[in-house]
Amino acid sequence: MSGSRTPFRAFNDGQPLSELAKHATRNFLRVLLRCGFSLSDVLLTVIENLRTENEKALRGPAEPEQELPDAAHALTVWGSAADYLDQQGHPLPLRAKGPHPSFTTLIRSIDPSLDADAHLRYLVCSGAVRRSGRAYVLVRPLVLLLGFRGPRDFRCLRFLAAALHTAERNSRPASPAPDGTALLERTAENRRVPLRLLPEFDQWLERETMEYLNRIDAYLQSASVQALPHEPVVRAGVGVYRFQEEGGRGGALESPASVSGARGA
Repeated sequence: MSGSRTPFRAFNDGQPLSELAKHATRNFLRVLLRCGFSLSDVLLTVIENLRTENEKALRGPAEPEQELPDAAHALTVWGSAADYLDQQGHPLPLRAKGPHPSFTTLIRSIDPSLDADAHLRYLVCSGAVRRSGRAYVLVRPLVLLLGFRGPRDFRCLRFLAAALHTAERNSRPASPAPDGTALLERTAENRRVPLRLLPEFDQWLERETMEYLNRIDAYLQSASVQALPHEPVVRAGVGVYRFQEEGGRGGALESPASVSGARGA
């Protein structure tokens, strides 16, 4: 009796792939194949890495807690909408439930189907909100998920899906998209940045990026309140990330050529 053996039989049987995960996978494979890489090499690399990562996955929870993307938007509303600000323009302390203004009415103003209790617990765990007496106060206007396993990993998936969607859309052979428009995609990089200056670069980039994203957040919030009843809407935004190669190169060149620049679609 003969038969074939599937290389996936010994893998940990976790959750089924979500539509977002399938979308990211399809776009990643499209980009690899458009670059001309061997299909067999792509498959072998995927299988080899699945075996390695599967062993690590066995140590984690079977169903990790998911990211709640609208929690960050709740902080924007809390810190900008007049109903949730005091006379000095500072965010009001909010009770979890009760009459307006409360955290429940805030969440329902974004989407009545959202679970207010789950979003409040999520924001407290992330450190963006803390309890003060019988109310909750806004600590910082952003959600940081470093060390927050589960939500951190699902946010990574959402970032990858968004970046790959833009890259794949802009690289389609015929036209960037059905409407012929490309999505913004820009980079600025230099191959000879001294490692000793990276901490200084990180501090500068954090300041510049937060000012930039705060302006974009305010613009998007202004746009969202202009949405008409029953008008089609879509989740849209801008992501910023810093990258670098692993390790480091040799010393400075005697006659360095200019290698910096910004480019994109």
